[in-house]
Amino acid sequence: MLNFVLHATIERGILFIISCACLLPLDSFAAEARVLVDHRSIDSGDNRIPPRWLDKARSLRVYFGHQSVGNNILDGLNALARRRPDRYSIEVRAEPDASWFRGHAGVGHFAVGENGDAWWTQPITNRDNAARNQFNALVRAYAAAQGKPLFDIADIESHDPRGGEAADRSGPALYAGYTRDGGHLTMEGRLRAARAWWWLLARLSGWPGSRGNDAAPPSEPAAAAPAAPFVVRSARTDWWSACTAEREKFCRGVPAGGGRVARCINAHAGELSDECKGAQP
Repeated sequence: MLNFVLHATIERGILFIISCACLLPLDSFAAEARVLVDHRSIDSGDNRIPPRWLDKARSLRVYFGHQSVGNNILDGLNALARRRPDRYSIEVRAEPDASWFRGHAGVGHFAVGENGDAWWTQPITNRDNAARNQFNALVRAYAAAQGKPLFDIADIESHDPRGGEAADRSGPALYAGYTRDGGHLTMEGRLRAARAWWWLLARLSGWPGSRGNDAAPPSEPAAAAPAAPFVVRSARTDWWSACTAEREKFCRGVPAGGGRVARCINAHAGELSDECKGAQP
């Protein structure tokens, strides 16, 4: 039974969340309180989220459908896990079937080819975001009015590490230090998005957050059951992230979904890096 279903689609660098369903009673999450994850919700010092809430966050079961910017976030999660396994180790599995979630917690993800109805703000590019900014303003207003959790990826992308906002005549724009091609994220941008992801899951797990980061003071969470013993799990079992370079080199034009990318990778078996080979299912 999934605890948290996160279904996102991305096309041309635009991230959409098209469903967010809790298959446990709603009051088991802190989502009833206002949860806003934006550029202020970056644990850049890796010390703001208490370890017990990271353990609660890693115990969630997340199903993540994505395209390119979603790949960037997954790469950031895997990079954090390698750098700080004591805090950020999490199981990440590409293209799992439903049975995987019976014995595992973490992130199961798959590539999708079409967009749907949006939930998160849309990621932005380095210029000319008038339509995206208009849409994002509506998303923020709706989330605030309805008390809905909001992962504001556009706000995260538009602010530099010191909190300054990048903008042009159309409004907020993707900070130049987070991109090379104007739309996708560098490793610095990926790590920031991944740290914000952990903040989101910790808040949904019941962490009250740091004062000033949410639009309204969150309610205190109900007493939590003791966290399961922490087990360091390698993120390298996720072939999708381990084979990032190969996907971009050999399979850039291959439509996602239906196992097509996996077959493309396998067709180049003799040219794969050791990391990619070692992560193959």
